[in-house]
Amino acid sequence: MKNITLFLILSCSTSLFAQKPKNDLKLFDFKGKVKSVKEVFFVAKDSFGIAVKSEKEYNKYTIRSFNNKGYLIEERAYKSGNRLKNKVIITFDKKGNKTEINQYYGKKEQLSFKQTREYNSHNKSIVLTNFTAYSNGDINLDAITKYKYDKKNRLIEENVFLPSGTLETKTLYKYDTQKKIVKLQNRYDSNGELSIRISEYKNPKKIITLYYSDGKPSSDNIYLFNKKEQNIEMQTSNLDGTASSSDKLTYNKYGYKSTQISAEKKFGTIIKEDYYKFSYEFDTYKNWTKKVISKNESFTLIIERQIEYY
Repeated sequence: MKNITLFLILSCSTSLFAQKPKNDLKLFDFKGKVKSVKEVFFVAKDSFGIAVKSEKEYNKYTIRSFNNKGYLIEERAYKSGNRLKNKVIITFDKKGNKTEINQYYGKKEQLSFKQTREYNSHNKSIVLTNFTAYSNGDINLDAITKYKYDKKNRLIEENVFLPSGTLETKTLYKYDTQKKIVKLQNRYDSNGELSIRISEYKNPKKIITLYYSDGKPSSDNIYLFNKKEQNIEMQTSNLDGTASSSDKLTYNKYGYKSTQISAEKKFGTIIKEDYYKFSYEFDTYKNWTKKVISKNESFTLIIERQIEYY
């Protein structure tokens, strides 16, 4: 299956997909009634302490369009030279649920990927179907995923079927808030053998996800949050101590990331550490129109935005 854009990959994930539809402007941290956003990326260089566009600039850019309810309806990504890389079109029902996603690639805008979604009366996904399209016009079914929910509208079962109708994977979710296990995920292969086991613990300031191997926790992800529910630290580690990584974040008064310290360790010893800094210019809605990114005190990237409002 051909890849689709990062945003769509995230929006198709089970954790987001099982929730009530969200306003996409909030997912992108936009303020006001945004109609479209063009983001242009440039290689940055230092000119007497100021970030400027390098002669090596690459005019890669994306254009995202939103409807008047704040949902993403189209995304275009361009290569240097104004060459279209891919285009994604999203359609919705009257309740704001995404019902169809189509991705096209190249200047001829050839259909490459198609996804359809069905929902129950609670706006929960019950069927997700993926297709791959080919240049000769053929559209082939890739897989069908079906979801089941409990009386509290929590996802409890996810089954992925091959085009032949054969069950490829079954994932069961269990919830037990008394033991602080928010979610327990067990995934089984077509033979009914347990292949993946993941447990998630959560409180207002922390989310811990444990991954199991041979019945025992083997690695974890830890997310820490401040009082504003901003993610201030992320940690990933092998529990045997062989490797770990972390990101520590700070934010400006408008809620945008201002610094990030990323570290990699082996057996507790730092083998690599990078310091990122983010500076912005804003419009009257407090949406940033220019972002400068530096890594270890060297400017690396400039992103400029052109924002149109309703």
